[in-house]
Amino acid sequence: MDLLTATKDRVDYYLELKSNPKPSLHYKVKRLSVLKEALVGKDMMMDEVFTPKQRKVVEYIFYLTSGVGLAIIGKDDLAKNCEVSTRTVLSAVKSLKQHGDVLLARMLSPTTGRLGIYIFIDKKHKNYEEILREVFKVGIE
Repeated sequence: MDLLTATKDRVDYYLELKSNPKPSLHYKVKRLSVLKEALVGKDMMMDEVFTPKQRKVVEYIFYLTSGVGLAIIGKDDLAKNCEVSTRTVLSAVKSLKQHGDVLLARMLSPTTGRLGIYIFIDKKHKNYEEILREVFKVGIE
């Protein structure tokens, strides 16, 4: 799948429709467990794929996406909130994408049309297909 992009207005509208539920620690723990099981199925362990600092980033991404299945955040803010470097964020995101658990999209700047902050979509979230349809217009003929 090509890189998906969306405008801030489209993402905000979707979040408004969903009443933007608060993130859930319970969902994050459950989601990490699903990731661990998937890695074991590929004969890998969590600490072989993610360093402790990268794992903080992964946990935070799952926490942010737990509410509605989608979260928007820039790499600098993600690094600051996880108390890691932006390089660590980039490495964690790359590994997470490679294992197919999160779809990474980008926000389009309304003025310049350039790619901006990250949009994370949890592929295992119940709203995944709806997000693709409503936010990114994927699957609509």
